[in-house]
Amino acid sequence: MINKFNFWLLLYRERAHRPFRCLDSQYRRELARVYWRNVERTCCGFVEECRAKLGKLIEDQSRWSSFRDFWLGIDQNSRCCMSREKTDSILKAVVKRFFFEKESTSTLVMDYLYSGLKALQGQIKNKKVAMGKYLDAEEVPIPFVRLEKDTFVLVDDVLLLLERTAMEPLYPKDEKGPQKHTKDGDYGEEYTKDSIERDERCLTELGRRTIEIFVLEHIFSKIEVAYEEAVALKRQEELIQEEEVGRT
Repeated sequence: MINKFNFWLLLYRERAHRPFRCLDSQYRRELARVYWRNVERTCCGFVEECRAKLGKLIEDQSRWSSFRDFWLGIDQNSRCCMSREKTDSILKAVVKRFFFEKESTSTLVMDYLYSGLKALQGQIKNKKVAMGKYLDAEEVPIPFVRLEKDTFVLVDDVLLLLERTAMEPLYPKDEKGPQKHTKDGDYGEEYTKDSIERDERCLTELGRRTIEIFVLEHIFSKIEVAYEEAVALKRQEELIQEEEVGRT
């Protein structure tokens, strides 16, 4: 069975409107039966890594206060410019971070990241059907980012989004991720069509959340660099002043 799935994995399609390597839906479901845990592990690992990093920053009251002062001291126009990033730049970084040519499950991960991106973009014409396909409307968290033409833009102030990322649970409400499968990947007698669709929704939502947090982390990293430079410059100015005072 595994060898057959590995063969199917080679049958992915690449199109201009699909930025990642993606599988035909019939193959994806069969692959997900065996490899869903790899998708969850990869995405959850990245998300939890980001949450831990931000949580550590926020817990350091001195550094968090300093970062807040830096950010709030920037003029509104500059903050708006720093809170966006070109889509191409983000997607290239996503591929570099998550796709590994020699890993057989990498394409499946990229497929669910694409599904998450598609859900985020709202590209499906019938929005009501789209919500039913991916996740119930009341269960979809308020998004972190939106798309404006060819640019990802944070929907709120970066400070609020960083705090929200550190505190908000990975799965919405009572969702706990995909259903457990048997050891050989089979769904089992009790694994119904509804359960399969639920797994699809959960993995798609996980892909969407991963894309959102990737965008936030990418933008935050650039802001953090500017913050570090500002801190270094301020310290340098303080040292110069101290030397001048010592000479008088």
